[in-house]
Amino acid sequence: MQQQSHTNRCACGCGTACTEQWVPGHDQKLRAAIEREVGGLVELRRIIEELLHRRIDLTALQVGSNTGRFGARHSDGSLTGESIMKHTTESTHHNVYVIELDREVLKVDEFTKANPQYKQGMPCLFVGETRHTPQKRFNYHLVGYKSHEFVRRYARRLAPEFYAKLNPVSRDRAREEEQRLADSLRALGYAVWQRDNALQSRRAGKQADHSVHQTLHHEHAGA
Repeated sequence: MQQQSHTNRCACGCGTACTEQWVPGHDQKLRAAIEREVGGLVELRRIIEELLHRRIDLTALQVGSNTGRFGARHSDGSLTGESIMKHTTESTHHNVYVIELDREVLKVDEFTKANPQYKQGMPCLFVGETRHTPQKRFNYHLVGYKSHEFVRRYARRLAPEFYAKLNPVSRDRAREEEQRLADSLRALGYAVWQRDNALQSRRAGKQADHSVHQTLHHEHAGA
């Protein structure tokens, strides 16, 4: 007899149906939203400790097979909140990161025009590089700090399977590695948004504004 999968509602409160506790990425969105509301992770910790009438025990994060070179990690390979707070990436070290986007982003003309090679059904990805940990940079995107609209609106999850083996990289090589990764993913049929796309988009926007200005100038001059 075939076992039926139970459908739940995402624990973040969005109302989306899912088979697990969370829709992918929504646990990160909820965490970031809570931290934003209370003024950051340190303030959140203070509030919780005040309610518990004790300090939060951090010793469990220092042991076990889930502790890597940079500290304790979640099951997806991303650093836990405490590890993020304790770990600051050295200025000479950067990290490449990849964020999976919801396929709704394909409805944005700017995104689809940048991906003529896209193979239907493949994931949509955002590729970047940062001096922070990928998890910390992801949180910054979600809360709107130095973030890109595509990530704020369509982020599903960090995708460490694409970048974990590349990090850390030197600051000088970070953009080169970012570009190489983006190009290789495009070649495989993924839809990718990356720094070069953003730069080209800005240039196109400026050229369009300039053309409109020139047209208006000529119309005014001929009037």
